[in-house]
Amino acid sequence: NMYVVKKSYTDSFICYQLAVKNHSHYTIDAYKSLFTSCKVTNKFCIKLNHDKAREMIWQWSEKGLSPSTINKYVSRFRAFFKYLQIIGIVNSNPWSKIPALKVHSHLPCFLSKSDIDKIYTYKWNDTIADRQDKLCISLLLNYGISVSEAAAIKIKHLDIFRKSIFITDGKGKKQRYLPMLLEDEDFFITMANTRDSEDFLLPSRLNNIYQIRYVVRKRIEQICSKTNVNPRTLRHTYATMLINNGMSINCIRELLGHSSIATTQLYSNVGIAALKVSYNEAFRRSTTHASPSIEINLSVDYQREETI
Repeated sequence: NMYVVKKSYTDSFICYQLAVKNHSHYTIDAYKSLFTSCKVTNKFCIKLNHDKAREMIWQWSEKGLSPSTINKYVSRFRAFFKYLQIIGIVNSNPWSKIPALKVHSHLPCFLSKSDIDKIYTYKWNDTIADRQDKLCISLLLNYGISVSEAAAIKIKHLDIFRKSIFITDGKGKKQRYLPMLLEDEDFFITMANTRDSEDFLLPSRLNNIYQIRYVVRKRIEQICSKTNVNPRTLRHTYATMLINNGMSINCIRELLGHSSIATTQLYSNVGIAALKVSYNEAFRRSTTHASPSIEINLSVDYQREETI
C-alpha cells in the first residue's frame, strides 16, 4: 500500500511525496518549512475547517506575505489535506474551495545590453577561482538554466557526439537537451576527456545552489555594479535576448523547459518593454510637439502555475 500512515500525519505525507510523487528535495523542504512555521500537528489536521483555513490566509496577509506566496501555501495545504482525505484522516478538504488570490504579474528583472557586454568583455584573472566563477556565470547566462540545474550537471551529461548538454534536474523532474554553443565545444570536449563521468561540471565549491547564488551576486556586482542579482536574473536575461533576437516562443519554451507556453509568453512583454524604452530614447521630440501615443499595458493579471 503506497499510503503508509505513520505516527505523524506530516511525516506520512512527506514519505508519500518522496516515494510516490518523487518530488525534489527543494519541494520537500518547502513543505517541511510550512508545517513547522504553522505548527502543524495531528490535532491541528483534525480540527482545521474551512473558516479556520480562511483565518490563516488573513493572518498571512496581515504579516505582509505577497498574494503569490499565500497562493503557494494554500496549494501546499490543499495537497496535504487531499492526502489526509485519501487515507481517511479527514472527511473533507478545508482548502478545496478557497480561490487563489489575484496576482499582478511583475515583469522579470533582466540585465541591460550594456551589462551583458561588460560580462562578455570582462578580463578575468588567471586563477582557479576566477576560472570557476566564469564557468558558473557562463552556464547560467548562455544556457538559461536554473540554479538547481546548473548544480546537477555531471560530465556524463555532456553529449559530445550530439554536441548538447543533458539537463536532468529541471522543475518537476523534466529533462531536456540544450545545444552547445560553438565557442564552448572545445572546452566541453576537454572536460569530457579529462574528468570522470560522475564528476560534477561545476567544482565542489560551487556544487551548491547557495554558493552559486553568492558567486552570481558577488561577481555581477563587481562587473556591472548591479546589486542583488541572482541566477534567475541571468535566466531572464537569456530569454529576453532570445526574444529580442527574433526566436519563436515555442523554441524558447523548449530551451527553458517550461510546461506551459503561457509562462514563456511573459517574456514577450519584457521584449516590448525594452523596445518601448529604446523607442522613446531614439524618438525624442520637442516639448512643443505631441509625444508619440504608445500605450502598452504591462500589468496584466497573470496566474502562473510554475516558476519561470
